[in-house]
Amino acid sequence: MAHNVVTIDEAAVTIDGVEYSDAISSAVLQATAAAQTWTPINGASQAKVPPPTWAVVLDLGQDYEELSLYHQLVTRHGQRAVVKVEPAGTAGGASFTVDATLVVPTQAGGAAQTIATAQSTLPVSGQPEIIWQPATA
Repeated sequence: MAHNVVTIDEAAVTIDGVEYSDAISSAVLQATAAAQTWTPINGASQAKVPPPTWAVVLDLGQDYEELSLYHQLVTRHGQRAVVKVEPAGTAGGASFTVDATLVVPTQAGGAAQTIATAQSTLPVSGQPEIIWQPATA
């Protein structure tokens, strides 16, 4: 079977059912799973890999209107929300749904004559629900 890499032409991102795709330039579901190695005195090492911890990393444009994503992340900081990321533009694919904690964006404001952007990393509780979509002919 040939490997078919994914090009994400667009994606839908919702938080608690509200669509925010027009505010986001990148949405990445990031896993971390650090292997742990223990070596007893007899030298027979054992390696364990725990389940991954996940985060959703959002790159977004700053918009201070009340219903904007930026405003929601600031005012709902620390609250849990359902985040769904659905990449599009590929034959087949997947959607990712997570229970995340909203976190205030990394910055407010920016340089003169530039678009103000920010990043927010939302820690995920548990593992993502991944729904795999088969490729269509």
